[in-house]
Amino acid sequence: MRGFGVQRADGTHTGYWFGVTHDAVIRIRPGRTDIRVAARDSLPHGGEACRLATRISEALRTGQ
Repeated sequence: MRGFGVQRADGTHTGYWFGVTHDAVIRIRPGRTDIRVAARDSLPHGGEACRLATRISEALRTGQ
């Protein structure tokens, strides 16, 4: 977790094997939550950003 506010949180995830860094931003508004995850480089990552966004979404739903 890098930062947070009333309706926003940002964080960074660095992968274990190759050290690839992804940035995540979560915006929460009434009736809507946006989750955006992007890699810092332009290399193909095999869907890792989608898997991270899914993990964040599941954690928000279950309150973990």
